[in-house]
Amino acid sequence: MGVSECGGELEDEKLVETFKYVCEGILVSLVGLVGVLGNISSLLVLSRPRLRDCFHNLLFALACFDTIYIVFGGINYTMKAFEQANTRIYTLTFPYMIYPFLNIGLSGTIFMTVAISIERFLGVCYPLHLPPHTRKSWFYILPVIFLSICINIPKFLEARVTWHDDESHIQVLMDEMGDFNANLTSVNYLPAQYIPSIRPTELRKNSVYIKYYIVYFRLFFMAVVPLLVMIFLNVRIALDIRSAKVQRFGSKRKMNKEVNFCLVLLCIVVTFMCCHSPRTFLDIWEFSHIESIVRCNEQRNQYIPKSWVACLSHVSHFTGILNSSINFLIYCFVGRNFRQEFFKLLKFRHRHSTSNTHSLMDRRGEDTQVTYKLDSEQRQVL
Repeated sequence: MGVSECGGELEDEKLVETFKYVCEGILVSLVGLVGVLGNISSLLVLSRPRLRDCFHNLLFALACFDTIYIVFGGINYTMKAFEQANTRIYTLTFPYMIYPFLNIGLSGTIFMTVAISIERFLGVCYPLHLPPHTRKSWFYILPVIFLSICINIPKFLEARVTWHDDESHIQVLMDEMGDFNANLTSVNYLPAQYIPSIRPTELRKNSVYIKYYIVYFRLFFMAVVPLLVMIFLNVRIALDIRSAKVQRFGSKRKMNKEVNFCLVLLCIVVTFMCCHSPRTFLDIWEFSHIESIVRCNEQRNQYIPKSWVACLSHVSHFTGILNSSINFLIYCFVGRNFRQEFFKLLKFRHRHSTSNTHSLMDRRGEDTQVTYKLDSEQRQVL
């Protein structure tokens, strides 16, 4: 790519805006809303006493990171798609809350998926060395939280809020003066209003930072390495399960339980790979065009990619939200223990509401009987 792609406009801006509106606006808002409700339901089910083992605790942490990414990512994408990114509340919260926590949620989702793969690998391939009662979920969750926050500390320093005069807030009042045929105008200027705007920091404009942190680090640490680790671990798990015997797990019931956990993991990983493939492809594309990107940055111009790259970027944002929203369905359809506890929770809610209705009706019936008795006694006295 040459210098000619520095600055200017997209080749097919209308097509890109359509992808942005549909993918980041409509689809992200709809899928994100369903995903938040699904993750909240997952948290309610996974917090039940029967699902307090290590594997389900990791699913609980994954649902928390998914929710963080859906909320902050959904706000960011939909506000930009619906052209509301210039509002004051968005401008003030983007550099210090929306943008950093979006990346923290995404990192947590990636690393927690890897952590669940490691836990299943140890649980299936080495069940005698690491029996279920010795597996501690905090051993996986705390490093994921630590890594997700630490590697995204620079995200808090990439943007800043600046205040400047807005000429659109200067109002001109027209007063008619003189006779009917001669009109004079008096111009009254209101005090200038200061409005916030988002500006990149010097760190974000630094070519070394762009090259090594945003491109290289993101590609290898957030895409290539997690992907290779998940593929290796899940292939090993699948091969080991095929040759596994009951004696390794102690009983047929325990073996079936571990196998079901692995099926849940396999569905999570396959969904993750499919949904994050556009993001991974874009990271590889940026890696291959890093020199052109850095050259444009040094010229203080924005690098303008091809239209299909911009469209794929909007698609990747939607598929990322989709991945964090669909895990609840995986738990329901594949996870046997989760599905049982979910139905129990629904029955409990239904039974609780039914009992409240019956008790209310009983109280109303008792009140009616007391009123009828009082009326009868009054008629006898009269």
